[in-house]
Amino acid sequence: MSKFFKIYEATPSKETGNVSTQVGISNKQDDYNYTSPNSYRNTSFFLKKIEHDVEFPIFTLLKGAKLTDLMCCEGTNSDILIISQKFLFLLKSFNIDDYQSFNIKIRTLNGIQDYYFFYMYAQDKESEYINWNDTVFRLKPYLGEYENEHLLKFENYESFYDEDMKLFNTPKQSKVIKVSKLKLKTEIINKDMFSFGVLSSGFFISEKLRREIEKQGITGIRFRDADGLREPSYSPEMD
Repeated sequence: MSKFFKIYEATPSKETGNVSTQVGISNKQDDYNYTSPNSYRNTSFFLKKIEHDVEFPIFTLLKGAKLTDLMCCEGTNSDILIISQKFLFLLKSFNIDDYQSFNIKIRTLNGIQDYYFFYMYAQDKESEYINWNDTVFRLKPYLGEYENEHLLKFENYESFYDEDMKLFNTPKQSKVIKVSKLKLKTEIINKDMFSFGVLSSGFFISEKLRREIEKQGITGIRFRDADGLREPSYSPEMD
């Protein structure tokens, strides 16, 4: 049976400089307009291809942080990866889902470094790739966990999405639905990398791609087995 893994930035760790965030931004850049409609802050990196040029500021390597091939950047979410050219070239050589990459600059003490804003817009595989019979969810407070878990199951993505949106649209939303045990239909997945947009946001890779990442010494990355994955992934036990 094929195996898949979810990937995470390796922060904080000795490899990244023992910092929780490696890259930051400054609102003091006089030549960058954060309110522009093309600013990355005003661009929706969610479920659709970006059809306009995206404007980025120059990012900054934070004090104590080290450059790695996968970077943790403040102000970005799990739908985005900040990756080196080396990592991008590796991904391009595999059968990965539809994506876009945008060149960005990171200012370091040794000068400006080129990196890439990596966005996978084909985030619509939940219905197809998830084994809905065996995947288990839980209802939890927006922050923290209940002492006794309230477990849920859904017949399909549509029923999950409807319930999730009901909670999202509740005034002062206090509850969320999270995955307690993820099961994928690994036998039908033919991509080496894919992403979910709603149910378990982030990036999943094949065992084949993981082996090549490790072979090429890609830095700043951790893996977690997708089989039985529990979210959210704070302080996850990594392989």
